[in-house]
Amino acid sequence: MPLAVVFLLSACWRAGLLRLPGDHTHSGPEVWFASGVVIAVLLSYLARAWYGRHVGAIGQRYVQNAAIPIIATCALIGAASAVQLAFAWRVSLPIAAVGLVLFVIGVRHYGYRGHYVLAAALLTLLSVLPLAHVPADILPAAFDATVGATLLITAVGDHVLLMTTLRGGTGALA
Repeated sequence: MPLAVVFLLSACWRAGLLRLPGDHTHSGPEVWFASGVVIAVLLSYLARAWYGRHVGAIGQRYVQNAAIPIIATCALIGAASAVQLAFAWRVSLPIAAVGLVLFVIGVRHYGYRGHYVLAAALLTLLSVLPLAHVPADILPAAFDATVGATLLITAVGDHVLLMTTLRGGTGALA
């Protein structure tokens, strides 16, 4: 969730709704964004410790390891990026690819992760936004807002999932 806040604040800044000290300097915006990401990563470790105390830890079996799906998703995004560069389509294929992955997860595990379908819909809308002839200067704010909203939807939805399916600090499935 902290990373979602960083992207949402960046969207507000890009839209001109937020000013930060030094944001008019050459590298001010990059420093603010990078600092926000570092803080978000540090906060994620605190969140992990909180979850460990409140719901316990759950190990994954080797056959359920997330490494293979992550590698496959990266390969899909890489292929989508290559096609994007080769054909210079206005639709963002890498964003659509991430949306597709979230959609498949959301549909496949709809009883648990139906919120991923909403996140996928937002990414799909973002991927086709250039087709609506939106001014180019609006697209960066739209990107940051969509990434922030997607992260927020998945974070809150996964939090609710964890809190409703795990019993008291044992980590045992309900």
